[in-house]
Amino acid sequence: MRNIVIEKGDYLPVDEREVEIVERKGIGHPDTICDLVCESVSQALSQYYLERFGRVLHHNLDKGLLVAGKSQPKFGGGKILEKIKIVVAGRATDRVGKIKIPVKKISERAAKDCLERIVNSSKNMIKNFEISIDYKPGAANLQEVFKRSKEIALANDTSFGIGHGPYSKAEILTLKIANFLNSQKFLKKHPFFGTDIKVMTLREKDEIILTVPAAYIDRYIRNPKDYFEKKEIIKKEIEKFVKKISSFKRVKIEHNTLDNPNAKSEQEIYLTVLGLSAEHGDDGQVGRGNRVSGLITPCREMSLEAASGKNINHPG
Repeated sequence: MRNIVIEKGDYLPVDEREVEIVERKGIGHPDTICDLVCESVSQALSQYYLERFGRVLHHNLDKGLLVAGKSQPKFGGGKILEKIKIVVAGRATDRVGKIKIPVKKISERAAKDCLERIVNSSKNMIKNFEISIDYKPGAANLQEVFKRSKEIALANDTSFGIGHGPYSKAEILTLKIANFLNSQKFLKKHPFFGTDIKVMTLREKDEIILTVPAAYIDRYIRNPKDYFEKKEIIKKEIEKFVKKISSFKRVKIEHNTLDNPNAKSEQEIYLTVLGLSAEHGDDGQVGRGNRVSGLITPCREMSLEAASGKNINHPG
């Protein structure tokens, strides 16, 4: 039986359709945080297994949940009232013969390292997170699969993946803008700008509407006037970047449109303590964010499978 089948598609390419919608959630978005934490935990465990036992043992730590905390943003610097909770759950091999494997210790360290890399607020921000690793060794029949063959990794589940390429012009635009806003260069230049962003692109023929919500960090904002001045700086930065990379006829940028233009208090604008919506009111979960492509593409074929935290040998 052939394992490669090529057929000519009878549908209109995405670039040629009248309407297209693309989205990317930034690295500080609650769903992306869950994806990144679970993937980091799986990578750390895989590395440990390889170094100690010469192969990646049975594990799947691909169930992640972020429970939002509670904060009190304030001009000049607010405070976190309740920590952000992150729960990583799944299966992991924690013993080989008489050798005990410190799964929780490895996983907690990997999760903390990940959080410190992706949040642009403070080197001491990790104190505002509560991390819980809840795992079990896994079913005996699934673990046994790993013992059968050292040459070929055997799967213990059924699954499928789907992808597309090349990216459309709107997809490329979305990805580049999000990466630009999340880049260390940009964040260093604008320390008041949080990592929790979204970029949603709506294309109608050759015209684009970009919606870019983003959290601002309160300790860098003196008052409402200062907030709106900084917001205008960010909008101009996006406009300047778009002009460099876009070939579309017209690009309209909407940034933090929920803000009250006559705001007098912190509650009327998108102000946060850490630059995260997760600190107050926005929960997250593995698999609800970007696909493996780095984008959410409803105009393309998509799978419900979440890759983050899965064993590299199989999809189970």
